Amino acid sequence: MQIDSDIIGLYAGETRLSLVEIEKDLIALENMGANVDLSLAEHIYYTIHVIKNGAGLIGLLKIKELSQKIENVLGLICTDKLIPNPEIINILLLSIDRLMELVRQIDTSDEMDIDEHSVLLTGLTSAVLPDDQKKSITKVRDIPLPCGNHAFQVAEFNLLRGLDQGKHIYILVYDLIRDVQDKKETPLNLIRVVQQHGEMIDSLLDIQTVGTLEEDKSEIDMPYFILLASALTQEQLISKLELKPHQVHQVNNAIADLIHPQNKNEDYFHEKRPLVHQTKKRPFRKSEKKAHHQETLNALSNELSFALAQVNKEQPDTMTTIGLKRIHFVKKQIQHLVELENQKPLSDVLGKLNRSIRDYAFTSAINAKLHLQCDSINMDSRILKRLIEPLSDIVIKMISAIHHQPLDKANANMECPIEITLCAIKQETDTLLKITASSSFSISQDTLLKPISSGKKLETLFITLSRPETNEKSISLEMSIPQDLFIVHGYHVQVDKHHYVIPKLNVHDYLLKAGSESEMWRQFQSSVMFQYNNQWLPVVDISGKHDLSDYQDKKGIIVCRVGDQFFVICIDSTEQTLIDAVCQAPGKHLKAIVGNCIDEDIVMFVPDMGQLAAQVA
Repeated sequence: MQIDSDIIGLYAGETRLSLVEIEKDLIALENMGANVDLSLAEHIYYTIHVIKNGAGLIGLLKIKELSQKIENVLGLICTDKLIPNPEIINILLLSIDRLMELVRQIDTSDEMDIDEHSVLLTGLTSAVLPDDQKKSITKVRDIPLPCGNHAFQVAEFNLLRGLDQGKHIYILVYDLIRDVQDKKETPLNLIRVVQQHGEMIDSLLDIQTVGTLEEDKSEIDMPYFILLASALTQEQLISKLELKPHQVHQVNNAIADLIHPQNKNEDYFHEKRPLVHQTKKRPFRKSEKKAHHQETLNALSNELSFALAQVNKEQPDTMTTIGLKRIHFVKKQIQHLVELENQKPLSDVLGKLNRSIRDYAFTSAINAKLHLQCDSINMDSRILKRLIEPLSDIVIKMISAIHHQPLDKANANMECPIEITLCAIKQETDTLLKITASSSFSISQDTLLKPISSGKKLETLFITLSRPETNEKSISLEMSIPQDLFIVHGYHVQVDKHHYVIPKLNVHDYLLKAGSESEMWRQFQSSVMFQYNNQWLPVVDISGKHDLSDYQDKKGIIVCRVGDQFFVICIDSTEQTLIDAVCQAPGKHLKAIVGNCIDEDIVMFVPDMGQLAAQVA
């Protein structure tokens, strides 16, 4: 058994989702001030604890180290030793951002720098400790493993925390071959089970013991060691985890002698010590759904819509009408499945908006709070994610318009909070968003004259803003988000300065600099052919040019397919990764071969692949 790419991918997916939730929870914690909700703080602590232990299992050292330092600060918040004020939350949020960057670049994460965040987090931790314990944060202790080959290297601070909780300290010995793989379990599930019975201080995977394939070993094992602080006795732990006695080693005295050598004859771990709030058992987040099923549904829905748009151009007879009704029914069912897969609560997606407003208010020293009133609204997440940036821009301009206006004697102190309310109302054909900024002081009518626009980002989504309105103490505006936007998954390509999206379902292959070899091209009557896999495929023109040399000058080709038809499109450039593009419903807006389509600020076209395939029939 080895920690393969599937396990790493599963860990990365779960961690990204967890970090998004942590960000939202930290902002909620900040808004509580000194009235900390311990259950929320402990939930954040538990989540980052899971991330740390998963990184330790896979061998992601930088992710593990940064997670541990974040965990230390959260542990102090959970024990009321640290109040989560805006400065502390800001450091935690920046550290979570860096952790997200490490996870997104997981293959090279151990080469990335975390020094700046480590220093800030260590400073927060040491600031609340007594002088005689400050060095414990950076003092690393070696805890020998039962095999004697290696040792845990743990900061003394983390060991002291286990002592202060009055827990027993154990070293658990697992074999990932016999205890995990042979039992049809996964390493990540093992961590979840162990954490239900204590707190994992550290873990270590002994890869060197596995050896190599050339070694003559009757049994190949993969030892995995866990340093666990638990309130359970050794007998209880053996029973709960279904282990054998030789797999559980109690190291109370060894750690006590290491940290407190003067107390050799005292049973330090059995002193009665006050217990902190115990972390509640929470289910680990389920792994991400397999993306290819969702992408297949999206692609089928897109292709079916394009086919319908083409068929509707013709005058149907009776049999065609019956077939069209059936196609419409299938399309409706597929689209329903697509919508179910992509629907997310509006409040979840707008959590990123909350972070943007929070960061702007923090850096500008403005007392501004954002309130979302959209708990019951679900929308397509691929559309919602495109709203975050323009919505942030709008709200920030509203805050700035209020904060920087001239004061008069009737106005209250500008330190009074600016309350931003975003209210969503789902209507028959669209979702209405109303944004209101209010304050305790009067707002000048001149505020109306200040432009509050979102640039092209909303216009390309077919969203228009109403003119801002003000009353004595508030300013508000509305926007309508249409619900008939259509999502196309494909490759963004450029041909003669025009942008296109080739639907993913139709892309059979992509070749870079394919036109450099002239023997791969042939002129056949009025058509141009390209040799691919010992076959001559017709080249379909979407650029308006017909000369053979024009095709050979292109940087690459895309081999497309529709049904049994294969053809080639020559391109100047393409995105190597898939993108989501949004366009209006093609049945209403497709014209001839192409329909208006957008990705961010770039106007593009989506070729009707069925029509292109018909050109080569």
